[in-house]
Amino acid sequence: YDRVYIDMNNYKVNDMLPELKFNEKMFKLIVEKKKSATRRKDPKDICGGLYVAGVCPGHESRVMMKCIDKYPQKISEMSEEDAVKEGFTNLEEFKQEIASIYGQDYLDSDPTMWAYEFQIVSVYMPEKGLEDDGF
Repeated sequence: YDRVYIDMNNYKVNDMLPELKFNEKMFKLIVEKKKSATRRKDPKDICGGLYVAGVCPGHESRVMMKCIDKYPQKISEMSEEDAVKEGFTNLEEFKQEIASIYGQDYLDSDPTMWAYEFQIVSVYMPEKGLEDDGF
């Protein structure tokens, strides 16, 4: 993967790259390198490209990521390893989170979700600046 320089210090959402939103808990897991996948209800056109992981409005930290894989998967087909990539300790914890976001009825319907696996390219946190070594 060739490095691409984008000035994350002055980057504004939608300047150049698509954004994928995360809640603060999940964003923190990404920054701590404990989350390398996410699942969404609807497909996004991001695989193979760069995108910015953002948090709620007003949050200045940003992560530039590269989507390396995208595939549909039913929740019942997920493994414990899939849940760990999502940043959870086990599959049951992941399912509880999905139920809290989309509702228990959604979880009980065993929906097909879109899985996105990613690599971190760089992290920008206002208090630390830009970090891109070691990702």
